[in-house]
Amino acid sequence: MTYEGTSQVQEIALGIVYHEASRSILLGYVNEGALANGFGPVGRVSFPGGGVDITDASPFAAAIREVWEETGLRVTAERSLGSRFRDDVQRLIHYILCKPIGVIDIAQTIYAPPGETDLKWFVWIDIGVLEQIVPNLFEGISDFIRRQENA
Repeated sequence: MTYEGTSQVQEIALGIVYHEASRSILLGYVNEGALANGFGPVGRVSFPGGGVDITDASPFAAAIREVWEETGLRVTAERSLGSRFRDDVQRLIHYILCKPIGVIDIAQTIYAPPGETDLKWFVWIDIGVLEQIVPNLFEGISDFIRRQENA
């Protein structure tokens, strides 16, 4: 979160939404001309998320809110997969493991709601191929995937 007139770094909360039964993670595709989460170039993929607002109690609350706003999915924030400061965008990124509430049809594409300018649609990606789709995946997500694959 940032505050006007201060030098605080903007914080971003990304919801890493994991569907346990299918071993899939929700991934969004960026709209033409948009920058997903303020740092993803066009034609790339991103996790649902956005800025930690002053009204958010924590990055966990921000991740829950952002997933809802961008996908319409209700989730619980389970735990942090870690955080890192990205020099290229001057933002602190929090990676929050989330789990969907209720029954989810993973075969269905989730389209971003009207007014969403950054992301176009979301699909469930098998964790076995996620690292091929998302190069340089954050270490905390990679560690989580390895633990799931070895479980």
